[in-house]
Amino acid sequence: MNKNVILILGVAVLLALGGLLFSQTPAEAPTEEENGNDTTWPRYTLDEVAMHDSEEDCWMALDGDVLEISQDFIGAHPGGRENILRGCGKDISEMFRMRPTNPPTEHSTTAFDLAASFKIGELSAE
Repeated sequence: MNKNVILILGVAVLLALGGLLFSQTPAEAPTEEENGNDTTWPRYTLDEVAMHDSEEDCWMALDGDVLEISQDFIGAHPGGRENILRGCGKDISEMFRMRPTNPPTEHSTTAFDLAASFKIGELSAE
């Protein structure tokens, strides 16, 4: 397939996923009314994150944030559902930086922004 066609398809997929992800609000994220102007997020331990380790209930820690990953995104993950399911219930900071591609590559800035849209809290010390 022509490299330009592949590039255009890749951009189209990212834009579609961006719309899907940004249109969803994790259930436990504080609303503006609940949180007011307070930027304090709920805090969770890694043990609490580890209890959410399935496709139906998938939490991850990334760079000190706790994310709740929607089932819709798991099914639409560009790297495949198996790759994202490996991170459910875990701190994925290192994994997110070095995807298991050949050669290993870091996720894009867009992927980091999309991940931030799933934030429901912050990671606290055990």
